[in-house]
Amino acid sequence: MKTPLARTVGAVSVVAGPALAILLAWATGTVQDDTSVANAALLLAFVCVAAALLRPLAGVTTSLAAALALNYFHTVPVHSLRMSDPQEATSVVLLMALGLSVSAATTLRVRSRVSAHHTSTATAASGELLSTLRAGAALPAVWMTAVQAACRQGGAIDVQLVADAPRDLPTVNARAATDGSDDELVVPETGASLLLPRGGGVLLLRPQAGMGSVTVNRSVLVQFADHVALVLQGEQSNA
Repeated sequence: MKTPLARTVGAVSVVAGPALAILLAWATGTVQDDTSVANAALLLAFVCVAAALLRPLAGVTTSLAAALALNYFHTVPVHSLRMSDPQEATSVVLLMALGLSVSAATTLRVRSRVSAHHTSTATAASGELLSTLRAGAALPAVWMTAVQAACRQGGAIDVQLVADAPRDLPTVNARAATDGSDDELVVPETGASLLLPRGGGVLLLRPQAGMGSVTVNRSVLVQFADHVALVLQGEQSNA
């Protein structure tokens, strides 16, 4: 999992990457010869790859900025986004493709690692749950272990309680959870709404940054909503 420092560096790179690419393209634009475009493209390629490795979104923004900057400062006509030389146009396209492909590969690698981490955590929790049940333990401790074992990819979803469901987000259908063949649910990258029982509010489900859509068990989400509603109802009774 990323540390706070790593997340900060990744966020800064989204802006710093494009700025550095434009600065380098401008600085090298004073050299105009047969190899200037190739040399500048190679230099900008290193910047694009570095940005993509820090954060996929940074790779996308940096590659787009680098391609435009290379076109503007190095290709004929200079200081224009028009291109007349097919070879120079190829260099610009390849530079953009490099940054985008590395960003895509980094995104897939990060998602794979996070998914494997959650699966490993859930598997370990399943083993711990069986051992705890055989030995005996307090209900809250066993409950927490059971939840961790059942969640799996749910660990990649952030949850927020709101009063009303946003109209632009799909709503999780709780009824389909009774059919085991339809238990898998894909939470889109934009999020989804999960209604709490008895009008207790709405839970916004949003995959964590960079995870894209996340597949979870619908039944787990419904049981989670029931538990949250039970807790909220108890808090209201004690108020």
